[in-house]
Amino acid sequence: MSLKSKLSRFFGKVYEEDQGEYKLFILYERGEPRYILCFEIEDNLLVGKISLFSKAASTDCSSLEYQPEGLYIVSTDLDDFVEKLRKKAARLASLEHVGV
Repeated sequence: MSLKSKLSRFFGKVYEEDQGEYKLFILYERGEPRYILCFEIEDNLLVGKISLFSKAASTDCSSLEYQPEGLYIVSTDLDDFVEKLRKKAARLASLEHVGV
């Protein structure tokens, strides 16, 4: 099963864009873009950075990689990656409410 199909189980809509080295995913909740995920496979590791869509300065993963906003996710297994992503998304959402 692809990453997009796994993400679609948890988010209302998932937009995917190939950006060469990266895959960009925009994850929707309640019809609105909520999170932005930049994803790559590097040396058999699944590596991603998730940020709140509202805090992202761009939708270009090469730029987002160097922005201070967001949390990194690293795994060797797709199911584990998605589970970690869900926890990091919840963490970002909780930080948003305290104004960080």
